[in-house]
Amino acid sequence: MPLFRRTVFRVVVVANLLLAPTCSREARDYVERGQTLLKESKPADAALRFQRAAQADPKSADACRGLARAQRELGRPAEAYRALVRAVAFAPGDASLKIELGELALEASATDPQRPQFPYDQLEKLAAELLAANANSVAGRRFQGALALFDKQPKAAIEALERALALEPDNAQVALLLVQALFADGRSGQAETVAREAIGRRTEAPGVYDLLYARFISGRRFVAAEEILRLKTENNPANSNYRLELASHYAETGRTEKMEATLRGHTEDLRTFPRGYSEVGDFRSRRRDWAGARQAYEAGMAAQPEQPLDYRKRPLDPEIMQGRCEAALALAVEILKEAPGDPDVRPSRARLLASGSAEELETAIGEFTALVEAQPTEAGLRLDLGMALLPRGAFEEARTQFAEPLRLDLQKLAARRRLVQAARADLARLSRRFPGSLEVQLQLALLARQEGKVAEAEATLSRLSGRVAPGDPRAGIALAAVYVLTEPVREGPEDSRGGDEAVARRG
Repeated sequence: MPLFRRTVFRVVVVANLLLAPTCSREARDYVERGQTLLKESKPADAALRFQRAAQADPKSADACRGLARAQRELGRPAEAYRALVRAVAFAPGDASLKIELGELALEASATDPQRPQFPYDQLEKLAAELLAANANSVAGRRFQGALALFDKQPKAAIEALERALALEPDNAQVALLLVQALFADGRSGQAETVAREAIGRRTEAPGVYDLLYARFISGRRFVAAEEILRLKTENNPANSNYRLELASHYAETGRTEKMEATLRGHTEDLRTFPRGYSEVGDFRSRRRDWAGARQAYEAGMAAQPEQPLDYRKRPLDPEIMQGRCEAALALAVEILKEAPGDPDVRPSRARLLASGSAEELETAIGEFTALVEAQPTEAGLRLDLGMALLPRGAFEEARTQFAEPLRLDLQKLAARRRLVQAARADLARLSRRFPGSLEVQLQLALLARQEGKVAEAEATLSRLSGRVAPGDPRAGIALAAVYVLTEPVREGPEDSRGGDEAVARRG
């Protein structure tokens, strides 16, 4: 090797050796700062730090994990999911990362009645990996039980979840799924016993209380329903929402005296319930007890004079709902004298003006226009502006405002598509980096299936079926699912033969 090239080679090697620890330290610093910001409830700032950590160390699983947590706090589950997929790829032996990814996949499967296939397959894969690494993995058993519940196999779910609960008796999430499985299997008595045992161990488990309450109400067991709500409130004495749930139950069952007693307790202990008066006023307002709501707000203003604006704003919506528009407008004008930029009262005043004289209508249009300019993605404000423009005869302008929320929704759809494209790009990069990885190829095939690219998924899974370990059924199961998906689909001339010939081809 010529002297010059040897010298350059040595310089590059030394530079890499010197820079690598620096990048690693920089990434750790960003991760630590991000974790601190998360604890301070600043997820947006935390996300920026974790992104910088990933730039400093592109293979940092901790940076990806932190970014996923920040994105979840920001209400961005898709971005969180993508970050966790990368984290698991960078640290495949870290069970805690797989559990976090599994939680997201479980949430996506449980909250979507269509049961999207990709998170289901991801959850199935993670459960298998966790249990292969540790037969006593509680998370693995819980995921396994949840999958069985999705598949309407309560007995299989019960078996997996009972094993998990035996390993970790205080796990309220496992207990909740087990109670659901027992109810689904018709074993109501045992389900109630397990639920009450879970409440005895973890008094804060809201899902278990709520499941029992729903069952008791649907079965018209009102005494038992009241008892479980009282237990929920007594076991969590500082939770204002639980007390209001109990008050609502009393109202719905005609127990007015008990409802009033519960609400009085809410306002008599302002140390525990600092928003007691406003919450009671809102409760009465929802029940259209306008006089009671106003009385609660006025009592709150007297008891907590340091919060005058909050209590003055509260009666605005009740006035509008009662059709007392003049009184509501006068109240809004008075409040805006004290707080001109109040984000709740400004739109309310504009809506009230829009139903008035021609001059007031023009004022409303100007106000809505300013609000839309300040919050261009707020669909409700655009609809308000569009409605205000119609009486003026500005139909084209109104149509533009009505169309904008739809355009924004389409942009969100496009963003989701870009997210899928980014996931594919990430997996392609991982495939180039780890060309022999079965996991990466399997994920690419599952993604192709989710995108509707059936032929691509079939080809990849057929290739993988011959490479996976004899005891690993994932590629075969996914391939079978693709065949089922393909039956109503015709992608080209070769599929026009259909029927037995197509099945024979797949053989």
